[in-house]
Amino acid sequence: MPPGESKGEVPPAAGCDGIDVCPDEVLQHILGFLEAQESVRTCVLTRRWRHLWKSATGLCVVADEGKFLGSVEKLCDFVDSLLRHRGGSPLHTCKLWFTSFGQAMSACLYEHDYRLTRLVNTWFWHAVRCQVRVLSLKAYDTGRFVHQRTLALDDRTIDSRHLMRLDLHSVVVGRRFLNFSNCPSLEHLKLQSCYFESENDSRLHICAPSLVSLSLILDYIWALIPSLESMASLLKAAVATEHSLEFCNLGKNCNCEFCHNSYSIGDDTGSNDCVLLKGLSEAKDLALISGPETFIFKRDLRWCPMFSN
Repeated sequence: MPPGESKGEVPPAAGCDGIDVCPDEVLQHILGFLEAQESVRTCVLTRRWRHLWKSATGLCVVADEGKFLGSVEKLCDFVDSLLRHRGGSPLHTCKLWFTSFGQAMSACLYEHDYRLTRLVNTWFWHAVRCQVRVLSLKAYDTGRFVHQRTLALDDRTIDSRHLMRLDLHSVVVGRRFLNFSNCPSLEHLKLQSCYFESENDSRLHICAPSLVSLSLILDYIWALIPSLESMASLLKAAVATEHSLEFCNLGKNCNCEFCHNSYSIGDDTGSNDCVLLKGLSEAKDLALISGPETFIFKRDLRWCPMFSN
């Protein structure tokens, strides 16, 4: 066996040039930039390419604006089969976007809601087990997300020393999921339009001690705004609380110090502590966006958090 050639690796054919001169590791990295269905199609190129897609370092499944040609049922079958064949090969990136299947497939979407929800959970946690570093999940929109809680992730903590970036859009998350203390490498977190499912209408807490950047877009969420725990490494944060459940009907005339017009001024322990600003106090670059009726930032300022950076 020639030096540097791994067992089972098919060497490039004699006299070949171009991309075929690259080692398998490079080709697997390149395949990771393709959408999953395109990566799988490379298996028909030559004998050498037959199994390379199974070890691609990236997994990209995008069902958005007609990018995935087929029904929801075909999508479920395809991705389920794909993950069975690739096994536990390590992943660098994983993108699962299910934002639109087009009007023609809306009936199929309702019919296969349950199966897709169940399988997306399987795919998400499969990526975590494959030591994924960058993980992005965007839920589809059936127009009934908030009330039916269409796509809910299993409420358990992520235990990964590899995960560095997590991007979630329009999914349901619970108390245990928001505890990222077992993710020491998680430096970038984005939660947009997510539903925070609490028990007994109590405030949830986001614990991510290693974060360097945070994007928390709380637009049109019908739940209590989650509380941020201390993030000593935080450099950049953007938090928007427009159109959230927690608002004061006195608007600009409220001083929020002893506000009886808001839905909640405390957390699940009954204490009136900082919800957002204390956790953001280490940031060097901070953007806060709020509607005129949203009182949470004004209320938090009563606790005089120090922004020394």
